[in-house]
Amino acid sequence: MIVNMDRRCLRWVLLCLLCNTQFMVQGIMIDVKHECCNLGIDIAQEQNTCTGYILPDSISLPDHDSCSRVLEVCCVQELQTYQCTEGILIAREGGQCQKQNTVIGGEDFQECCHCCRLGIMAKDEMPFATCDRIVSFGEPCDGAFTECCARGSIVGPYPTPTETAEEDNMDECTEFPDQLCAHTCINTPGSFMCACDEGYTLQIDGRTCAPVRDPCLNSPCDHNCDVLNNGNIVCSCFDGYQLLPDGVSCGDINECTTGIDNCQPGENCVNIVGSFHCEAGSNVGRCDPGYLYNTLTNKCDDVDECIELGSPCGSLQCINTPGAYRCQRQNLCDIGLQYDTQTQRCEDDVDSNGNCVDINECLGNPCPQNSNCYNTRGSYRCAARQQCGAGFEIDNNGLRCVDIDECLVGSHTCQSNQRCINTRGGYNCECPVGYKANQFTKTCEDIDECNDWRGRCQQSCENTEGSYRCTCQEGFELAPDGVNCRDIDECASGNPCTQQCVNYYGSYQCLCQRGYRLNADKLTCDDIDECSLYASRGSLCVGVCTNIPGSYKCTCPPGYSLLADGRSCRDIDECEERIDTCSATETCFNTRGGFRCHSITCPPYFVKASATRCRREQCAIDDAECIGLPFSISYNYITFPSDVRIPARLFTMTAVPFGTNTYDFFLTKGNEANEFQLQKEQLKGTIYLIQPMTGPRDIELELELRSYDENRNLAGKNVAKIIVYSTNPIMQIGSEDEFRCVKQRCAANDAECLLEKTDAISYNHISLPSNLTPPRPLITMSAITTGTPRIRFHIAEGNHGGWFDVVSHGASGTVRMIRNINGPFHTVLRLEMDRLNNANIVTSRTVAYLYIYVSQYFF
Repeated sequence: MIVNMDRRCLRWVLLCLLCNTQFMVQGIMIDVKHECCNLGIDIAQEQNTCTGYILPDSISLPDHDSCSRVLEVCCVQELQTYQCTEGILIAREGGQCQKQNTVIGGEDFQECCHCCRLGIMAKDEMPFATCDRIVSFGEPCDGAFTECCARGSIVGPYPTPTETAEEDNMDECTEFPDQLCAHTCINTPGSFMCACDEGYTLQIDGRTCAPVRDPCLNSPCDHNCDVLNNGNIVCSCFDGYQLLPDGVSCGDINECTTGIDNCQPGENCVNIVGSFHCEAGSNVGRCDPGYLYNTLTNKCDDVDECIELGSPCGSLQCINTPGAYRCQRQNLCDIGLQYDTQTQRCEDDVDSNGNCVDINECLGNPCPQNSNCYNTRGSYRCAARQQCGAGFEIDNNGLRCVDIDECLVGSHTCQSNQRCINTRGGYNCECPVGYKANQFTKTCEDIDECNDWRGRCQQSCENTEGSYRCTCQEGFELAPDGVNCRDIDECASGNPCTQQCVNYYGSYQCLCQRGYRLNADKLTCDDIDECSLYASRGSLCVGVCTNIPGSYKCTCPPGYSLLADGRSCRDIDECEERIDTCSATETCFNTRGGFRCHSITCPPYFVKASATRCRREQCAIDDAECIGLPFSISYNYITFPSDVRIPARLFTMTAVPFGTNTYDFFLTKGNEANEFQLQKEQLKGTIYLIQPMTGPRDIELELELRSYDENRNLAGKNVAKIIVYSTNPIMQIGSEDEFRCVKQRCAANDAECLLEKTDAISYNHISLPSNLTPPRPLITMSAITTGTPRIRFHIAEGNHGGWFDVVSHGASGTVRMIRNINGPFHTVLRLEMDRLNNANIVTSRTVAYLYIYVSQYFF
């Protein structure tokens, strides 16, 4: 079977693939759905434009950009298909192929119109040729060329649509002329229906028409092909030809040897292919004795010997007869008497019985020289002695020249493989079927039917001695008629594929189920290890990926549960779900992948104010130790993964102002490795993680808030104990399209590491369709900073053609595509984000590699 896939079918196939794919645009995951494409098709059909639309509320705001792209692609494709169909109709009706500049798809209108005209011209110039693959211009030109070559121009108008009697029924055919149906639109109550011209059939979409295949198209017949009522074909030949035993070939009829010519005596019959003609020849051997060839009439005229021979009967009366003459005595005697030449008297001519007796006048040799005397009853006749030409002989009576049958008597010179056919005055040597005579050697030579009668076989022709044989290419078998080839359905006869088999015209294709890939042998399928394949692009699973036949499954480490998406892991809050093992005197604190039990015991002079806070008791006026202690101690628990992006804000402590007191913050414990930084801002003190931390690891920080009076005397202080749990980085959720590497902590003596300014490298993959309208934002990189940072963005590599730029806005930089790109196209951009000091010297750098893939398709 053969599948003719037009651009609309291709769009749906690719769109289905796209709808099962998630891609990253500015860090937001978007599922592209059929709804957007269907909306684009509806807008094209209703508005004849692809602008001014409003997305429905069912499309969420983050999906608007991707939905708009899909909508516009499908809308433009629909308008292009419509304009191409219009161009074909205009060309078939004999209209002008003028470019429609004001409408979308106007170029398709002109292209399809011109290609349709080429198809009509090709069919007119080669009426017996096939329209398949005469020339290839690519789609949509090839489709228009083939359709118009097969259908030709439109001879008459379309049938008149049936009208409905309902006054309130909208006539869609009138409201949307030439838009709903490929051929004829018929209005029906509440709807419409499409019909096709004669020779076409309505397709499954109910709108388009495809030509009904003519059984005689590409028929094996040499001459005429007729279709019987049962759909079979029968071949016939032109006049002068006869159908050969194979039922499809036509051979010449030799009218001269079969005796069906109408040549006159004295004319030569000359056979020609498909007919014969008569040629004037010599009268020798062409006319019977007693006749003479007339060059004016090309006929044999009787010779009047009585005149031509000068009274050949002497004293007798000469009477001319056809082809001869006779001599008759003149009636000199009375009735009953006969002239006696001896006595020269009239004698009685009766016998003894009184009966009349015939006199044999020839006994007296009354005829002239070179003539023969023939006695007749009551008389005699003279005829010239016969001289027959080549191929003739005198008959037994000596009166006429008759034809010699050389074939019968064996006097011919035909070879053993030739058939002798007698002709008047000669003979012909005829070669067997499949051979032809060599005019010079007079021998029979094989006819190369494949070369002389091309097109006899549908595919391949192999000449044989005296005949030929049709053969088929691989993937086809010879049909019962011995001429045509029919497709072999390999999938039905011994499926060679291990999974799915798709038959198409002349071959087949093996397909694999989802999760498998086709091997190099194009027959077998191997399982795809999705876990390994996507490991370098960001894991498919947030937790552990396990490959299974045809797919994969995700599992989570202890302390996590798998979410409904089947790939993400959610931390189990053991404390909330009360599955912890903490005692009644302990407080449960949930961590990523686990929990911790804490028992807070307030130090001397303090009492428990809450589960995580101790408050100092009232001090005696002379108790200096008590007075020097902070007013309160709070216990704070923080958990984060090891590979959290830095700088990361962990904890903020806020002072409650009192009178004219001033406040200050101090990080008094836990920052011996300088992994944290305290930033002060008015009444707030915030702790940031400024160095990457590899877990699992526990750290206890102590943040002290001191209050001073107007003389800068210490008026009091509060302490916040921050217990930090850094967990295993496996649970950091990232994008499928992004993979990130962070710089490890440098050793104190590692100069190369310390001098390296790059602290993070990310790898991002972006897939785009062709023909996007620039400028088009692709990805945004942002710096997490405090205050007023000095940030610089620039593209360091991969932008040789100037297709992209980067626009800075504050601490963010957006990479844009600024030139239209038609795929297939691939490049790798290196985007650098530099942090600068006041002297514009780079203090740190973040690098993002952007792998950009532009498809050859528009969606």
